[in-house]
Amino acid sequence: MRKLLVTLLSLVLIVSFLAGCAGKTEPISEVPIADTPVSEVPEGEASLPETTVPDEPVVEEGPKSSRDTLVIVTTGDPGRLRSDTINNLVNLVYNRLVYDYLFTRNEKGEYEPCIAESYQLDEDNLGVTLNLRQGVKFHNGNIMDSEDVLASLMIGKQDTSSGQQLEYINFDESEIIDENTLHLRFNNINGVWQSSLLAIGIVEKEAYEAVGSPDEFYLDPMTTAAYVLQEWVSGDRLVFKAFQDHWYGAPKIENIIVRIISEPSVALMELQTGGVDVLFNMSLENYNSASEMENVTVYDEQPPIVVLFVGFNLKNEHLAKLQVRQAIAHAIDWEAITAGAFDGAAEPTVSPLGKNALGFDPRWETDYPYTFNPDKAKELLSEAGYGDGLSLRILVDDTPNRQLMAEQMYNMLAQVGITLDIQKHDMATTNDIVSNSDDYDLYIRGAYNNSGDIVTFLATSMGFTAINVEADTVKGPIYTDYLNRISTEMNMENRVVLYKEFQEVFMEDMLYWIPGVQNKIYAAYNKDLKGIEMPGEYWIWNNAYFD
Repeated sequence: MRKLLVTLLSLVLIVSFLAGCAGKTEPISEVPIADTPVSEVPEGEASLPETTVPDEPVVEEGPKSSRDTLVIVTTGDPGRLRSDTINNLVNLVYNRLVYDYLFTRNEKGEYEPCIAESYQLDEDNLGVTLNLRQGVKFHNGNIMDSEDVLASLMIGKQDTSSGQQLEYINFDESEIIDENTLHLRFNNINGVWQSSLLAIGIVEKEAYEAVGSPDEFYLDPMTTAAYVLQEWVSGDRLVFKAFQDHWYGAPKIENIIVRIISEPSVALMELQTGGVDVLFNMSLENYNSASEMENVTVYDEQPPIVVLFVGFNLKNEHLAKLQVRQAIAHAIDWEAITAGAFDGAAEPTVSPLGKNALGFDPRWETDYPYTFNPDKAKELLSEAGYGDGLSLRILVDDTPNRQLMAEQMYNMLAQVGITLDIQKHDMATTNDIVSNSDDYDLYIRGAYNNSGDIVTFLATSMGFTAINVEADTVKGPIYTDYLNRISTEMNMENRVVLYKEFQEVFMEDMLYWIPGVQNKIYAAYNKDLKGIEMPGEYWIWNNAYFD
């Protein structure tokens, strides 16, 4: 069964990552994945889009910035500027400063071209021809070409945690057609192939090969992004300077300083006094305080991208019983957890997909079957043979609000007769235990859903479900079949139907994990800061300026 899921993973894509280009120019022949035209193609050859070569993007002068430096606050040092390590809430700000990507998404969640200006799927849907933007420069002045893009994908597959999402690409049979045209051959039909290309930043092949190690390269990667890293003082700040030769046009703000301030109250004070300009990931209390400041604009419409959940190990004889899993679900008060562990900067979620996912069925907001009900939890435990209670272990990483969440769960489950042993590790150790062993009972984990299509999380992060599919010999094959059908369905409307069917079956018969909370993202920024583009879960600074 593990081999079956490995094969499945080659069909699906991690949706936990970001893409990055500002979208000023219109796509030449961008084709929505659900409506991709089919053309006659000789076997083994790529079908090229019939498009004219686009002119360089016309960048309007627009307003000038009254200040040349923007100061953004984050709470942690990124360690390495690798495209996967800067795609979490703490390091979100770096992503748009460091990388450009083949595709990006607009505010509706639709794919739009970036470094890849257009594409054409092969007749058999087992390959795609990418038409690349011409004249794109790396920070060293070299021109990006197809060889760099192909190398970037291969490097991303090798170096990053998102590499498994590229298993569907057959690199041996992929080919460079010319300097600006690349054909990728697929091992399997993949209905969400573009999601994988949101995750891998474009880097220069020659620069990567010239350094001694990947770790060294990611201290200052050679990319095409709109800003260039100038200084990095570990634990204190990163300084970026505008790249004047960026294909999109030179940014309006010359310098961006990312300051690392771990204490939220200090950051809030600096925002009020003008020492910093942008705060992300604020607590509800600090957000409300910022909303009362005359010199500040607050923003709370960023879509939630992190789902926190409680996962089960069905190889545990107690948790193998659906009634026990249902009892635990009824024993947890998620409203109390959002208030206690997240200071109000989260909201309960009622679907295994998360509220912003493709195919989310809003009916679960009123029909969710596992509302907080301790009496029901006790009843289910008694029916399962645990009227006298039971003991379980729960793994949690070193993220503070997750540890608070575990402590609250300890008290809640104790009320229904379940004793929790909280086992705390750093994030890497926790993930390793869950993904490479069965030496745990419960665990708390976050899943990042940036592209909307959450099919890969259903196979991996949402419970590392290989172990559960193995253990559940009755429902496991049904789970796997849904993932296979979703990931190979090329029509988006049909995928939505499948997702809704999946939610029904999962809630009633599987419950391999309990939907928990989604982080609500609060931000505040200097009221004189204008021109920020917010197409989705990320902010773009190319056109930002100070009034």
